[in-house]
Amino acid sequence: MKWVLIFFGVCAFCTSIVAATCFFARQRLRSLSLKDLLLLLYPFFFAPFILVWGLIFSWWGPEDTEPIWRLEATRWLCYLVYPSLCAFSIWKSRGLRPVAVGLIPLSLVVGLFAAGLAFAFVTGD
Repeated sequence: MKWVLIFFGVCAFCTSIVAATCFFARQRLRSLSLKDLLLLLYPFFFAPFILVWGLIFSWWGPEDTEPIWRLEATRWLCYLVYPSLCAFSIWKSRGLRPVAVGLIPLSLVVGLFAAGLAFAFVTGD
């Protein structure tokens, strides 16, 4: 129960950061094109990607007999893809970089949850 409360507390904190940065950049946010909006939301694309990855490489065999390369590939995918998406989002969001930075903690919470599920699928736990 304690972890659930901590999770919702972190989500509320991240949402307040995003709301504050969006409040100060509201004029610029109103004139966003679809391309600019997708650039801001790039870090959120990691969660469905890693879930699909985990489902594709899920392990149905006996526990602790999965090939080690599946877990290593998933781990390196998390280490390389998510930071790259975040950096690309910040780099391309000229004029809205505080909003892009404010969205990263919220996408991190969603991404960690999805990565945990993907690791559970890959390892068969």
